[in-house]
Amino acid sequence: MYKKGFSISIIVMLITIMSIPQKAASDADRWYLFEDAGPNQVHTVVRVPDTDDSYAFTDRGDLWFCNGDDCLRINIQKYPEFWFSPTNFHGYFDQEIDELGALTFDIDGICHFWVFHGDWMDLGETNPGPLRLEGSAWAWDPVRHRGVLFGGRFFGDYKVDQTWEWDGAGWYQVMPEHSPGPQSGGCMVYDATNHRMIMTAKKEGLIEFWSWDGTDWAFLSEPSGHVAWKDFKGFACNGSTGEMALFGGLGYFFLDTFHYWNGHEWSLLDIPGGPMPRAAANVYFDTTGLLTLTGGYIDLQDELGHWSTTSFSDKWTTDFTTWTQVRNQPMMACSYQGYAAAFDRTSGTGLLVTRLVDRVLTYQWNTDRWFQLFPDQSPLGIGDFMMVPQRHDQSYLIMGSLAGENFQWTFRDNTWNLNDPVTRPSYRELFPIAYHDNLQQTLLYGGREGMFHDPDQGFYYTISYDEMWGWDGTEWHLIDMPDPKPPKLFRHVMAYDWNRERLVIAGGKVGIDHVNVKDLEWNRNVWEWDGSEWFAIPVPEGEGPADYDLFDLFYHAGRGTMFQICQDGSTWEWDGISWTRISWSVGFDTLAQTASVAFYDSAEDRAVTQDNFFNRTYAFDDEPAGSPCKKTGVTLELSHSMVHPGDTFYCNAVICNQSAIDVHYCPLFVLLDVFGQYFFGPGWTTEYDNYLTTLPIIPGGFTEVEIIPAFQWPDNCGSAEGIRFIAAITDPLVRGIIGEYSIAEFGWSEGTPE
Repeated sequence: MYKKGFSISIIVMLITIMSIPQKAASDADRWYLFEDAGPNQVHTVVRVPDTDDSYAFTDRGDLWFCNGDDCLRINIQKYPEFWFSPTNFHGYFDQEIDELGALTFDIDGICHFWVFHGDWMDLGETNPGPLRLEGSAWAWDPVRHRGVLFGGRFFGDYKVDQTWEWDGAGWYQVMPEHSPGPQSGGCMVYDATNHRMIMTAKKEGLIEFWSWDGTDWAFLSEPSGHVAWKDFKGFACNGSTGEMALFGGLGYFFLDTFHYWNGHEWSLLDIPGGPMPRAAANVYFDTTGLLTLTGGYIDLQDELGHWSTTSFSDKWTTDFTTWTQVRNQPMMACSYQGYAAAFDRTSGTGLLVTRLVDRVLTYQWNTDRWFQLFPDQSPLGIGDFMMVPQRHDQSYLIMGSLAGENFQWTFRDNTWNLNDPVTRPSYRELFPIAYHDNLQQTLLYGGREGMFHDPDQGFYYTISYDEMWGWDGTEWHLIDMPDPKPPKLFRHVMAYDWNRERLVIAGGKVGIDHVNVKDLEWNRNVWEWDGSEWFAIPVPEGEGPADYDLFDLFYHAGRGTMFQICQDGSTWEWDGISWTRISWSVGFDTLAQTASVAFYDSAEDRAVTQDNFFNRTYAFDDEPAGSPCKKTGVTLELSHSMVHPGDTFYCNAVICNQSAIDVHYCPLFVLLDVFGQYFFGPGWTTEYDNYLTTLPIIPGGFTEVEIIPAFQWPDNCGSAEGIRFIAAITDPLVRGIIGEYSIAEFGWSEGTPE
């Protein structure tokens, strides 16, 4: 009945969706925010006492509730206007009165108190109250139900030594007998064991600690190991053990120094692979004694010399011997020309690189979130870079420029290696690269040498290229292309269509030597290359993406089309004939200034984009609400597990084809696994390319296929426990599977039959 001899390896190859035609646009097509990726650009975290729950405030005004590592964004209508900087905003949570609050200072220096009960309420201006004090220390006393604020500065460097308390109705200034003196940039935490505040203060360049009991300040002596003062260090105190920790801060530079007080002495910890340098990190001990760090900020300068403050979105824990990364959104906000992303469908993971000042950071995309990688070395200083996955050797190739020279690196096994080929294209910029699956080469087309000024004519001009180069993993070679071929182009996009096996070029400026760059026209044609010749497909005005810079172009295998995200916030797809707009900024902010990156996540069958400006991750949802056909693939349905001999049993395969068009020559394949021995289904041959004749076409939408008709399990056959079916839609051309495969086990559900 069954024929033996097929390897299970073909089932676990997740090379997805190679032959699915175009799917028509739907009103349900939209981008949605990844809620489970966690809060982005966190500047303040408020912990719920005695639990690992917390509230996170972000630079965008979002409020998140986190239960351990799982976070959910709270939908609110009104946002407090507290987005001045992390040093000007404080939050608190009072568990007994179930109140979440925020302390802010407006542009006129007036102090505001906000309370959250399903939505934010402004309690109004409090007068008299402290003036706007940058760098003041703050903490909430959950026993006295008071907020304590100390120090800060206004009018530049004028520091104060004032102590203020908020009692829920108004401010009042306390006049203690003792005081730490004028301070700014310190931090304060509540010590639950000793029912007091502990605050860092500066004295002669060192950190000292003071406590506040609600009446007076008292100096806490340190037995040994004084720590140098840095503004806005992250500070945590474990009242039950006496441990304390200080992280980062701001001196001449942003720091990642990590000091630990074990109850007796200070030590400087050097733990590799941890958080990046930052100031004002949120640091606390969780209920297990681990130190948790999240948020904080850093000031960055972009390529144009503009400075901006960016808050971090990562989360880390440490046992003081190793760091563990919980969540890490890419740092992208200031690197307008230093970013790239790609997805490798062989490994089922994506990679993103972004330039941060003079170095390149590396992040991995895994299912629904980013994780920062820490290779031994990274490309330094390069910008304007592009990246592609090279599936023939499971590596990524990145190309960038520095000081008028192109550089290329490969990334594999968490290691960056600099390539130095003898033959290479001449220096150029604003060019795309794409990996050609059939040729197993990375291709480069066009680009410009640079922009030059003509003093006689008074304009700027470019020198552009109409060459295509191929990288075989060792050297670059110039590919001979007969006419017609694309013109000289730069600022265009290029990607490979897996299904139609064509290289696709769209957009870009048509380069004409020694012509004012302002007079250069946009390329309206789409050019496709089948491996031997080019085809120009005209696009009438108004029937395709507008003349904006185009962001990433990539193949969406779930829809069988090319996806194009544009600078005006629109999303288009190309089916080889025409453009169709399928989304317009639905669910996320217009991308007009974000320089986002995007790719197709074949492991989850969805498009993913990283919004550079607001540092958020979005996915594209193209299924109507309530649709039972959510992902391309197959699901096995069993009647039930058999309880007794003689029970009726059957098995069906439900196939989901998201395309509205039939898929040809990608048949259903089923294996029977009997205690590790694999067998073909009934009536199928052992020839891989011809193993099914009954269902050579997968119709669009739902198809239910009977794998085993209803039958009764014989009394004398014993238990079926350990026997299972494995089913998948397969693509014989690439010897892989399409979409999700399914495994279903059957056997006795309770005990062994008598």
